[in-house]
Amino acid sequence: MDEETIRKLSDAVHEAAGALNRAMAYAVQGGLRIDIESETSQMAVNHHPIPILRVHIYQER
Repeated sequence: MDEETIRKLSDAVHEAAGALNRAMAYAVQGGLRIDIESETSQMAVNHHPIPILRVHIYQER
């Protein structure tokens, strides 16, 4: 993979992480609970499983 593609990918991941952090902050300020789980998807690239995040936001009762 060339340097430009890696930089674009890195920028996109950084932007997505920032958006997730902001969303989590808003949720916590609103009294919600957040659980984040990492799991391996059924998809793979060159026999390398693609990790996915599952984010659950809910109100505790």
